[in-house]
Amino acid sequence: MKKIYVLLSVMVLALMTAGFSYAYWTDTLTVSGTARTGTLDVDIVETDGVESDDYAGGSAAITSGANKLSVTATGLYPGAEFYYYGQIVNNGSIPAVLQSITETLVSGSDALRDEIDFEVTYADTLDLEPGEEIDFTIYVLVHTDAGNEVQNKSITVAWEMVFGQYPIT
Repeated sequence: MKKIYVLLSVMVLALMTAGFSYAYWTDTLTVSGTARTGTLDVDIVETDGVESDDYAGGSAAITSGANKLSVTATGLYPGAEFYYYGQIVNNGSIPAVLQSITETLVSGSDALRDEIDFEVTYADTLDLEPGEEIDFTIYVLVHTDAGNEVQNKSITVAWEMVFGQYPIT
C-alpha cells in the first residue's frame, strides 16, 4: 500500500512538473488594425448658367454648401422659356446615388407658380462614382394662356437634391 502512495506521489509530482514546464513555454501575439471611412460629398456647380430670350431673364444661386439651387426667373411672359444649366459632381470618395429631389416655392406669387411648368432633366441615372460629373438642366415655361393677373410678378423656386451612399440598403 505504501508503494501505491509513493507511486501516486511520484506521478502527481511528474504531472505538476510537466504542467509547470508547459506553462513556462508561452508566447503572446497582439494584432491591431485601422478602419477608415470614406466621404459622401455631392455638390451642384454652375456650368453655363442661365439662358433665356431677349425679354426674360433671371438668376441662380447655389447655397447650403453647394447642395441647394435657387432659381429666380423674371420678365417672363406667356410662352417664355428659361433654362438653367448646371452640373452635379461627386467630390467624395465613395459612390453616391440620388435619393430624392424636393421643389420648394421660396418666394413669389402662387398664381404665377400655377402658370409655370418647371422640369429638371438629367442623365438616365444619378449613380455617381467618385469624381464623376453629370449635367442637368432646369427648364421653365410660362403657359401660353397665362392671364393678366400674373403680369409683373417674379418667382423663386429651390430644388434640394438628397444623395445617399450607393448601394442604398
